[in-house]
Amino acid sequence: MASKAKRQILETAIDLFASEGYSGVGIRELAQAADVTPSSIFRLFESKEKLFDEVLETVVSSSLDPDEFSKLLEVGEKDLGQALHRALRRWYSSLTPRSARLLAYSALSTKEEWRELGFARTLEISKRLAEGIQAQGQKSRKNKLDATASARTLILSLLHVRSSRSLIERGEKEREVVDRMIQQWIQGVTPLR
Repeated sequence: MASKAKRQILETAIDLFASEGYSGVGIRELAQAADVTPSSIFRLFESKEKLFDEVLETVVSSSLDPDEFSKLLEVGEKDLGQALHRALRRWYSSLTPRSARLLAYSALSTKEEWRELGFARTLEISKRLAEGIQAQGQKSRKNKLDATASARTLILSLLHVRSSRSLIERGEKEREVVDRMIQQWIQGVTPLR
């Protein structure tokens, strides 16, 4: 019974924190939305802060693991563009809009532990992406590319699209917009043949 209530509280908390932010959600409001009592929340999580910790851990653990991302990048040099696209598409798909918003909130938090917990995996994905393009893509480039800045720019742009869809115009499909963004970025970071 406690595990069912805990799951219900976590799912509701993810929704509310994603739409209202940490400060915008009260325990009474959360309890009402989860159909539990405030005391149930305190019994299961001790505090709103510890509940938010668990919400972040849940969201982070559901995103693509950096080791899996690296495996998707392991290909021959001629397949670099396809490997980049596949890995980036898989990472993007592992994020829900609400998890992307929670990661963005945590990145902007004044609490160091939340920034670290919420954004560590995203930064690791960015780092692995930069290593992938550096190892495979810079061999024949004349102008040196800042792989780290390039990777972070794309990852943060995709995170922004996933969390807000603000770069998508009316009538455009999200998948098509994301695929175009990834393709344009790949053209910019891969060597010309």
